[in-house]
Amino acid sequence: MNLPVVLGVVLVLLVHGYAYAQETTGDGAAGRVTVATCQFPVSGDIAANGEWVRRQMREAAERNADVVHFPECALSGYAGKDHETLEDFEWDVLRKETESVLSLAKELAVWVVLGSTHRLSDDHKPHNSLYVISPEGEMIDRYDKRFCTGRDLKHFSPGDHFVTFSVNEVKCGLLICYDIRFPELYRQYCKSGVQLMFHSFYNARMEADAIHPRIMPPTAQARAATNYVFISMNNSCVEHAWPSRFVTPDGMIVGANRTGAHLRGVRMGRDYEPHEVAGISTVADGDTCKACGQGALAAQRGVELGHIFKLDRKYSTSMNATYLDGDGAEKHFIMGCYGFGVSRAVAAAIEQHHDANGIRWPRAITPFHAIVLPVNLSDARTVETAESVYGGLREAGLDVLLDDRDLRPGPKFKDADLVGVPVRLTLGERNLKNGNVEVYHRLEDRADLVPVGEAVEVVRRYYAEGG
Repeated sequence: MNLPVVLGVVLVLLVHGYAYAQETTGDGAAGRVTVATCQFPVSGDIAANGEWVRRQMREAAERNADVVHFPECALSGYAGKDHETLEDFEWDVLRKETESVLSLAKELAVWVVLGSTHRLSDDHKPHNSLYVISPEGEMIDRYDKRFCTGRDLKHFSPGDHFVTFSVNEVKCGLLICYDIRFPELYRQYCKSGVQLMFHSFYNARMEADAIHPRIMPPTAQARAATNYVFISMNNSCVEHAWPSRFVTPDGMIVGANRTGAHLRGVRMGRDYEPHEVAGISTVADGDTCKACGQGALAAQRGVELGHIFKLDRKYSTSMNATYLDGDGAEKHFIMGCYGFGVSRAVAAAIEQHHDANGIRWPRAITPFHAIVLPVNLSDARTVETAESVYGGLREAGLDVLLDDRDLRPGPKFKDADLVGVPVRLTLGERNLKNGNVEVYHRLEDRADLVPVGEAVEVVRRYYAEGG
């Protein structure tokens, strides 16, 4: 292992030491919190993890820490990495180790933020959780990882709520690993007045060239700077894992420029000068243009359907792809590319065109132009006429569905609305006695009685005029 197995950070957090861009909650009084950001080689041995947790809790208490913060799944081990599956998981051992941590927290009178797997009832997959343990040894709350990766979802159920708590009048929030990819989570915590985030990670047991060490710390710096919060971020301590660290509200990681060491009590303006200080805020509808002072920003919802990338000469250089310019000199191509998300376009169209009953396909992109719905399949005339109309529509070059399921009319109508075909042709005995078919236009929510012989032309003209 190339990372030291030690307590990651013990850093004194002075909330009053910074000029906050937002007011704190309550009367504005802020406190002093000492945070121990811990890491150790998390494994599938729950008892060994428990020993590490208790050892670091004691060391943190000796250094007068108020809060002891542990990585994701620190006590239980991480499903899919430390445990291949959770089928034979030792829940009794985990419960015993958890109770031991609760007891020690009470003995040491410290707060503990502990990563573990939280069992659910029946056949539900467990949560990937952070327990908030009070100095009285009580589990006062639990944060469950909101955004799970595809691999996570094989083992865990995602959470659905935020968690905040206060230590010495400093409001704290919790997130886990992949949550960092979603800035809206940090923004919500910021809006609720959180000043200190405990963000636990398990970026461990990876390949040597994994991208996580290159993207996670800078992303945390961006989250801290844009929301003006402190972030305690830690990780399992194994080969190829990035070390735990503490990020200040100006986006600076507090380190000593050497492996395994961090600085405590670092303060902007006293210990270093930033390259640039800027007033940054979230834009809102109606904001005045900073360039001319007259124009107003209009905020509109948008859907990203594609990308355009300028690749410059990155790939033409590596492939030695060249051309001769007007002077006969050989030069590398400037390259670019674009991509259009076909499946994304479908999802975006549905998002923009739906109601309480289902999809409302625009005529230009509907996968089917019409659905023919015979009401009573036991009536020979109804079935024969439905098949005739269906054939006529297909001969007219239209894509058509024929709902010949032997079901009651209600479920058929519901399903037709759900799939969103713009035109529904309903054939019932009563209307057929008068030589008519009901043509329902889903987009206009309008039903017309049309002679059977004209039905195909009515549908064809509907698309020719507005499709």
